[in-house]
Amino acid sequence: MLRKGIFMYKTIIKIRDDIPDSALHAIHDVVSGAFLNRAGALKNVSASPYEFIFESDDSGYGCLELGMFSLRRQQNFLDYVASWSWIDADPDESCNMLEVFARHAV
Repeated sequence: MLRKGIFMYKTIIKIRDDIPDSALHAIHDVVSGAFLNRAGALKNVSASPYEFIFESDDSGYGCLELGMFSLRRQQNFLDYVASWSWIDADPDESCNMLEVFARHAV
């Protein structure tokens, strides 16, 4: 749940727990790099090595969007993802990103 008044947008990426440690470390680098982009920099606020949470207000929306787009295009990344949610201040805009990607395959 969003903390009211602080963050309007959040993406939550959960990685499968059956992947080798070496792959998990590589995924961590890829995900962290995706949210350090030309639109800004966001930090992962999750304490779990199998979960990434990036959140922001309007000022970081572009960074979130660009980071998600970058990860979607990363070869084989989605194979390691158990779930991926977009949480928006407007509940009607929140969605399951894996379902969105499946409907709009590249």
